[in-house]
Amino acid sequence: MQAVLGGVDAFPRAHLVVGIVGPVGRRYDRTLAPLFEQLIEAQGARGTYDVGEIQDGDHLALHCAFQLKTDADRFAAALQATTVGRYPGFASQREFLVNPIVLKAISSVLQERAR
Repeated sequence: MQAVLGGVDAFPRAHLVVGIVGPVGRRYDRTLAPLFEQLIEAQGARGTYDVGEIQDGDHLALHCAFQLKTDADRFAAALQATTVGRYPGFASQREFLVNPIVLKAISSVLQERAR
């Protein structure tokens, strides 16, 4: 399935997985969202999803909204996301910290799948 156009608001009762990137104002690597999308595709997402850049308090975050819980569960497990309850209106919510170890793991999985 492809990402849906219209932003994460297209799924008001979606399953949310949030990658906390870092403080607002920090240089943001624009390859992160496409990298997350590549991982979602590599995992064989069956439903629609969207990845959007959001200012989350004083931090920048990538919100990944999934139509299907199974797709969100697979993505969250791969990134060791933990359950949170601070994003009202979503059916499930998890988050993880985007750091060099996570990015290396994503890149390794994608390289392995490309072989």
